[in-house]
Amino acid sequence: MSQDRIEDVLKDIKAVQTDIRAQIDLVSHTNTHTGDEELRTYSASHRCLQNSSAVALGSNAVFTGSAWQDCLDYSEIIISVNSDKDSATDGCVIQWSGDGINIHEDDVFTIYANKGKTFSFPCNRQYVRLKYTNGGTAQTAFRLDTYLKRFASKGSSHRLKDDLVEEDDSIVTKSLIVGKTTAAGGAIVNVKVNPSGALTVEASVTSSVLPTGASTSALQTSGNSLLTDIKANQTNATQQTKLVSVNGTDIATIEDRKQTPTGKALNVQIGPGDVISSIPVIIDFAHHQNHEGETFVAEYIDESLDTATVKFGLTTSSQTPTTKTPHLMIDTDIYNGAAKIQIYEDATFTGGTPITPRNRNRNIALPVGIMTVSSGVTSINGTLLESHYAGAGARSVGGSGSRDEWVLKPSTIYRIDLIGLVAGTDAILRLEWYEDLGV
Repeated sequence: MSQDRIEDVLKDIKAVQTDIRAQIDLVSHTNTHTGDEELRTYSASHRCLQNSSAVALGSNAVFTGSAWQDCLDYSEIIISVNSDKDSATDGCVIQWSGDGINIHEDDVFTIYANKGKTFSFPCNRQYVRLKYTNGGTAQTAFRLDTYLKRFASKGSSHRLKDDLVEEDDSIVTKSLIVGKTTAAGGAIVNVKVNPSGALTVEASVTSSVLPTGASTSALQTSGNSLLTDIKANQTNATQQTKLVSVNGTDIATIEDRKQTPTGKALNVQIGPGDVISSIPVIIDFAHHQNHEGETFVAEYIDESLDTATVKFGLTTSSQTPTTKTPHLMIDTDIYNGAAKIQIYEDATFTGGTPITPRNRNRNIALPVGIMTVSSGVTSINGTLLESHYAGAGARSVGGSGSRDEWVLKPSTIYRIDLIGLVAGTDAILRLEWYEDLGV
């Protein structure tokens, strides 16, 4: 090749290089951070005008895309929608078609007022079209946009603090759970579920050693993995519980009720026991109050009552009704003659001589706040609650037991009248009550 020809070829090569360099300059970009020239790349995405709209819809009105969009050259479809009114149920419909004529499948969503939603889909079919049905209230603001993306992004997202609803789109993921066994060299095996599809957990008991001081009659073999194996490994094949001392000696066992318990049957103690037989000793509540030092007696003796009337004033303190107020019994002894006893509520009185009560438990002093009693008071009012007679040579308690007990009201004045009916009547009036004052 001649020298001239070589020079012509070199000129042609230089011209091509200049042209290539010029084209590269058109798509190059200077990185503002590094100052280096970088090659630009482009991914042309589009907004599908035929399946987008900003025209508000009337009541129950329908928007349908004017054409099927061919999405064969795209990877992802993004739908964004805003409305100031609720859509119809499943009113937002993304229709898919393989031929651009027939609907072969669809995705449906309900759109709620003023809650913008964005959904992203892979191109499930060659063609896609949008249909939107408004709810029963006409819109004043509406926007529906359909974007075609060359590269998939799965652009919809949620804040962690927002509650998920069934109208959110999602990626369906199927996974298989596997685990490493503790046997056979630690092989990897699939984790199984029960027939209902629920994952079950089975606890393994690797040791039958109990904490210090504890004991059981179950002789479970070390390594048994099922609780159902416990019964088979007991000494007598029954679930038996026993109390054992720290040195291993049996204290008691819990067994079925029988007429003659075994020597080590568990004894549940109810109250103090009899000193000889150890049988539980049970007392009633009034007796208990006596032991507590909360039972009191106020007594009046009149050896010349004759046909006179002696009035008594009782004043209760401000205690809790029923549980702490006085529970009163009236006891009358008549030596000669006869008498009538009456009790009034919500009375008033003046004068009188205070009677000092006595605590029936002589080991405990009188507590503060008990009911006060006065004899010889002046009173003419009150609501009559009860009357009864007491005869010569007899002791009257107006009856017996709880039927004769009066549970008095707190912060209330009561009046009791002792009325002689026959000349020569001698009488003793005894007021006995308990108050649960927390002694």
